[in-house]
Amino acid sequence: MGVVDGAPRSATIRATEHTLVLCFDAAIIDRQLNNNEVRFCYVIYRLFSEVLSARLRATNENVQYLEALSRSGNPTPR
Repeated sequence: MGVVDGAPRSATIRATEHTLVLCFDAAIIDRQLNNNEVRFCYVIYRLFSEVLSARLRATNENVQYLEALSRSGNPTPR
C-alpha cells in the first residue's frame, strides 16, 4: 500500500497459479494528480479501497470466529 501512503512496501506476494497483474510505479499516480487527471486517480484509489474493504471484512470475520471458538473451548479449526 506504499502507493497510497508513501511508506515502504509491507508485504511481498507470490502467485501460485497463472495470474493477471497490474503493475505501475507510484510516480504515475503522482504525475496524473499533477496533471489534473482526477478520473484516473479516482479509479485507482477506488480499486484499492475495494480490495482493502474486502480484506478488512475477511479479517473481522476471522476475529469473530476465533473469539467464538475461544469462548466455546472448541479446538476445531475452520
